[in-house]
Amino acid sequence: MKLSDNLKRLREENALTQDKVAQSLNVSRQAVSNWEQGKRYPDAIMLIQISEFYGVPVDDLLKSDRDYAKALVIDKARFEEVLFIGTQILMIITIYFWNDVPGMVFIFMGCILVSAFTEEVCEYIEWGLNNIKIKK
Repeated sequence: MKLSDNLKRLREENALTQDKVAQSLNVSRQAVSNWEQGKRYPDAIMLIQISEFYGVPVDDLLKSDRDYAKALVIDKARFEEVLFIGTQILMIITIYFWNDVPGMVFIFMGCILVSAFTEEVCEYIEWGLNNIKIKK
């Protein structure tokens, strides 16, 4: 069963409207509709909120939905790319605008480290997000 089918089934089993679910999750009704139709996927943090809202494990929501797994891999690759480019831009801005040489050296070294260990930084951020308890 796909994620979209699971989301719709859970909403209907709990006798909820798309508006009520959207309101509870602080998203638009259109977002809920797109998730249920399989047009879009919720991000990882929203998926955790959805699982807590319905009181089911994330694994149960995702069982056998390979499309969502592919979307997460693509998003992670894009995040790594954005992180790398962002650190390069920060280095350029620091060099151009900052006249405090000792401070600039530390910023520059930090950017180099983040650029060199982009994958590790992404994994650490992902680990942190997976361990966050989201309040209802």
